[in-house]
Amino acid sequence: FFVSQSDLEFTVDNDKLIVKARESIWNQSSVQRFLDYYVELLKVLVSKVTEKGNASLVTISDLMILPQSQRTFLDLALTGRTENWESHLLMHEFFEKSVDTFPNLIALRLMEKTMTYGQLEASSNRMARYLIEDCNVKVEDRVGILLPRGFDQIVAVLAILKAGAAYVPLDDAYPKSRIISIGEDSGMHVCISSKHNNLCSSADQFGGFSVEEVSFDKKSPDRLVDIPVGPRNLCYVLFTSGSTGRPKGVEIEHRSVSNYGQYILESFARCKIVVEDNILLTSRLTWDSSVQDIICALGSGG
Repeated sequence: FFVSQSDLEFTVDNDKLIVKARESIWNQSSVQRFLDYYVELLKVLVSKVTEKGNASLVTISDLMILPQSQRTFLDLALTGRTENWESHLLMHEFFEKSVDTFPNLIALRLMEKTMTYGQLEASSNRMARYLIEDCNVKVEDRVGILLPRGFDQIVAVLAILKAGAAYVPLDDAYPKSRIISIGEDSGMHVCISSKHNNLCSSADQFGGFSVEEVSFDKKSPDRLVDIPVGPRNLCYVLFTSGSTGRPKGVEIEHRSVSNYGQYILESFARCKIVVEDNILLTSRLTWDSSVQDIICALGSGG
């Protein structure tokens, strides 16, 4: 940023474009986004002039400042069209793609502890097998997660999705009555909890188990195959705050997460996010934005 006489100034210096912005109005990401749109506009302009053979034949309606990925995202969001859903990865498959690419890179870091992509893959596969073989979890069964923020919480999310089920996040700050209400309304099949959680007994009435008391190591770490889950199956169920009455569940299908995940990873690529970068997971699992955090981190190799 430079001291600018106006809100935003552009200066061409040979083959360089110098931008001066008033810091009190513009932040760096906004200026970068503005430049991305400007570059896209120039690309389209050159393309249209080449196509029509004469600059005077190019009209305003021929020009577009949004990149193709953003146009596709907005088009789908506004029209509700669902073609090509099957070509997109499911939420846990974004992670599995990263595992196949760099299994030895660090996937999770909490204080001094770390877990690689390969270790996270093995742990989630073992838990997924436990859900299927010991808890009789089937496609679209609702599985609750009542765990503190940490490795086990992410392992549980991936395990539930790998088993073909839908996860129902619960906050350990919830009162017991709210957890029971959500469990009943969601039709929860089983709930994953921790023995260190004071609300562990709330999970027990839904066939719950604590992660510390199960020997997952007896299960195979290999990736599960032939699980019949697709874009139109449920991915997760979030419940409203219940401030106006009884909490209401919102069911989210894989196809919604799939398209959004593809969009945000493409956005990451444009922002030059690389595998060595660290991504801070700030959202609670009960917040919708946590889905973006998980896909951004584990889908990009960060």
